[in-house]
Amino acid sequence: MAYGAGVADSYLLPSQPIRTFTDLCAWRGCDSVERSKGIAPSGLRDLFDSAGLRSRDQVAQRLGNSWSAFAASPEETGTRYLLVDATDSEPGSFVDRTLLARNPLAILEGTAIAARSLGVAESFIVVDREATSEYELITDALAAAEMAGWCEDVSIKCIRVDQSYLLRDPRALLEAAEGREALPRLYPALLDGLFSVPDRQPHELNSLPLVANPTLVETAETMANLGAIVANGASWFRSRGTPISPGSILCTISGDVTVATVAEVELGEKLSTVIERHSHGTIGGQPKAVLSGASSQVLTRSRLNAPLSWEGLAAVGANLGRAAFLVFGESTNMVTVARDVAAFLYVESCALCPACKFGGGEVTAYLSKLTSPDGTREDAERLLTRLTSVADNRRCDLAAQLQEVITSILRAFPGDLASAPAISPPTEWPLLFGRLATLDNGLASIDQKQRYKSPDGSYHSEPVQLTRWR
Repeated sequence: MAYGAGVADSYLLPSQPIRTFTDLCAWRGCDSVERSKGIAPSGLRDLFDSAGLRSRDQVAQRLGNSWSAFAASPEETGTRYLLVDATDSEPGSFVDRTLLARNPLAILEGTAIAARSLGVAESFIVVDREATSEYELITDALAAAEMAGWCEDVSIKCIRVDQSYLLRDPRALLEAAEGREALPRLYPALLDGLFSVPDRQPHELNSLPLVANPTLVETAETMANLGAIVANGASWFRSRGTPISPGSILCTISGDVTVATVAEVELGEKLSTVIERHSHGTIGGQPKAVLSGASSQVLTRSRLNAPLSWEGLAAVGANLGRAAFLVFGESTNMVTVARDVAAFLYVESCALCPACKFGGGEVTAYLSKLTSPDGTREDAERLLTRLTSVADNRRCDLAAQLQEVITSILRAFPGDLASAPAISPPTEWPLLFGRLATLDNGLASIDQKQRYKSPDGSYHSEPVQLTRWR
């Protein structure tokens, strides 16, 4: 199971779950936390910068840029914190739960190393409240980390929060970590961090605090890369992937595939090859389309030979995001997918600006009508017109995501739009898009509770027929 002898081996997901400190050190070839103590904090930051490691999130910023700015924040700005996102908030993603289940010590290892490199004394790992078994595993691993001496210089705590798509926004994750509703603050975490405003009220979300308490927010997958880089060096890491996107990434592949899975993939491979190799192909033939969560334009079949990297997907107008790939077969009417994407973003939006709850509601209502026998050509024309302005006056990028994803689907599949009115009403269909509830033994299921959730966050006993006003 050792990977140090050859870079072709896995360094994120072991073939068997790692449960003990001894097993992790045997897999790594060393105690990476102990080794990091022999390197100055600035040297650790330089190491990760030389490796070219990018944050494994929607922004994909090189760590050298964001970490240097964070470490340079003066003492008078307040206490510095590290917040690790392990909530799997992106639709179609099961990466965080897989890491928590199979390699939780790697998350803690990376958190301890990151805290030392940044001069942080307190760190928090945020876990979805519904991930009960994974939370137990990370708390057991935390006890092992404390016994190993990893927490001598840093406090690491685990926090459970209610699931919300808004958790993907670090500003909302901060609110949830403090025990409040996941509503995004106005200012970034570097200027408005953890515990900067005690007992903050909703009307204070736009206020700049007197003391910033700068907070760095990273994903669990980003943390899981750090121990391997400390153990093997920057050149080893750069020997995988591409010059712009070095290393490997964890991909979730689900939908109309033979085997749903989370796979560790070297960056730069063709996306079509990744889907074929790890999911054993698409049910019923070739993929008709692929979505990378709710973060990117749709990938049509002709673009699936693009390299799986940030620059590779950008070249075909897409975004890698959290590498949460939902695959749709030839029999899928993509307007139904557009309807489910719009409904998800509409319901999950925060209502702090009109773009999502008003404009997103209109787009969802039009798509719901178009996928019912009552849909007309005029409805399609009104929908396309409304999409041009739906992101106006937005507070965050969620409305722009809705605009980009829905518009790309309708442009790529005009025939599906023409045939959409022959489809049954949306309340009679299972969701084709949403958060994954389970992924086990090659089978993934979308959380169907989303159909019962209204835009105000409450749940109903019957599926909710979404309109702009409800």
